[in-house]
Amino acid sequence: MTVAAEGAFGAEILLPQRRVFVLSGVDEITALDRQLDDVAARCGSPVTARWPWIAGTLDDSGDCAAVLVEDDDGGLAAAAVLVTAADGVVRFASGGDGHRAAVPAADDDAAVRLSEGVWQEIAARSSDGFELGPMPADSISTQVLLDSASESVKVRESQVPVIRRRTLATASHYLTRNMRRTIRRGRNHVTVDGLEAVVRRSTDPDRIERALPHLADLGRERDRVAGRFGIFDDPAAAGRWQRRTIGLARLGLAEMSALLINEAPAAVNVAFVDPPYYRVLEGRIDARFARYAPGRLLEADLLEGMHDDPRLTALDWMTSLAPEQLLAFNDYEPTVTISGA
Repeated sequence: MTVAAEGAFGAEILLPQRRVFVLSGVDEITALDRQLDDVAARCGSPVTARWPWIAGTLDDSGDCAAVLVEDDDGGLAAAAVLVTAADGVVRFASGGDGHRAAVPAADDDAAVRLSEGVWQEIAARSSDGFELGPMPADSISTQVLLDSASESVKVRESQVPVIRRRTLATASHYLTRNMRRTIRRGRNHVTVDGLEAVVRRSTDPDRIERALPHLADLGRERDRVAGRFGIFDDPAAAGRWQRRTIGLARLGLAEMSALLINEAPAAVNVAFVDPPYYRVLEGRIDARFARYAPGRLLEADLLEGMHDDPRLTALDWMTSLAPEQLLAFNDYEPTVTISGA
């Protein structure tokens, strides 16, 4: 038997026979919604790269394109959806607002082909520059995009706080002494006032959908008291947030939790059960119950749930914003953002 030399045709036929193509427009991209979600799930991408999240971005964009790497069997080996925002800047449809803008790639070959297609598509678009990220620094596609970028691009690094599960006796060991004191004081106030505090959690998509308006009301009131313009004051942003959450709930990924004090919701939280991560998206409190630190009590319960769940290894706060305001963290996950003209 003759063995083909390296690079000869005999070796070439063993490589994946993949093709790269581009789809433009919301309708054409939406027609591949299941394939786009499937490749993200298979590649272990975070929920911010799953189809319901991307669809929320496309709903507000008329100028979009998907760079796709198709496998031999017609399935997708890699995918990146690009949008040109109102400011003329090209971004990924995944992520946004500080969340990870991941793009799935099954292997090195798929990542290289995807990267070539992404840079070609960005160069072909008439825009005011691009901003890709924050992308998970340890993903194949991120590394290849970085390696193949021109020397003129700017690279910004950031870190997303997480709580890694450790071999600890209880979840309270993740907390600082001051945070444990805050939680203990809140629980004592509940007891002294003769009240009952109970945490309820649900992954039922219909219940989550019905409860989202209440969370939005809490967020709107909280922002008003603080004198700031928040996500729930912007109809487009609020609608995008709601559609994404409902869509991910329909995939069985979302969980809504509430701390009830005498059956009244004192704190509400939306998170994603995305093994091995528990990803916390949004939390709001009813200011009338501030004496009991309801947000901290609820977060402490969620942390305990992560600590005790064998499927989960980390609680992910999802963005790098305001780490000093978090319940706790003991590690970071690095991200990078690539930008240029």
